[in-house]
Amino acid sequence: MLRKLLLRDMFTEMTVLPIYLPPLSKRTEDIPALSYSFLRRYAGRFDRLVKRIDERLLTRLIARNWSGNLDELSNCVERMVSVCEEETLTLEHYREVMETGDIIIPWNEKPPATAEELKEVKKRLRQAAVQEVERAFVTNALLRTDGNVTRAAHEAGMQRRNFQAMMREHGIKAG
Repeated sequence: MLRKLLLRDMFTEMTVLPIYLPPLSKRTEDIPALSYSFLRRYAGRFDRLVKRIDERLLTRLIARNWSGNLDELSNCVERMVSVCEEETLTLEHYREVMETGDIIIPWNEKPPATAEELKEVKKRLRQAAVQEVERAFVTNALLRTDGNVTRAAHEAGMQRRNFQAMMREHGIKAG
């Protein structure tokens, strides 16, 4: 009984002094160091030779709104390390494991000058967006089913051969 009272008093005292830690969105300068810390942890856990994070990927990680804070960043790095077979994590690894709620289609061209040019640019951007969504769809289905193509196709509501065709189109391998 005395032990319970002491523990309760201790927890009560601990709540008197709250510790405020701002969200990652307010301390983006910490993201590279945190990412590298997670990288080392998961490279060891998965026995991977991953040692670096590409600058473009770091820029992307810093720009992302990490609503899940450290857990979300940790999960993202863990998933990227688990699929990486090189020494450097890249944007491709990010795209492979993250859902596409934040699809960014690069467009580094000069603005179209005519309605016809505008039409062509819009068509190319739509195609690029569809490709990105399809790739994320297939990757996510495979992640949910631990690489089981038959189950992934079934859960996605597709015939296995159509799902496999989409995998081939995007260069995605199961497992």
